[in-house]
Amino acid sequence: FSLFLFVQMQALKREDPSLKTLLAIGGWNHGSRGFKEMVANKENRKKFVANSLAYIKEYGEFVLSSAS
Repeated sequence: FSLFLFVQMQALKREDPSLKTLLAIGGWNHGSRGFKEMVANKENRKKFVANSLAYIKEYGEFVLSSAS
């Protein structure tokens, strides 16, 4: 993962506020290493979500909304 690329994407979003961005986790070449531990129990999942939200709040200009 490249923080630089994420920052560039967010700069594009500032230029065009209607642009939708998505932060993907994992990928074809990443394999399942780390994910098994993350989903193994409720506490690990809770920590993952908290860390993800902290990252988004620090590095991104996201609007979090629930699906209707």
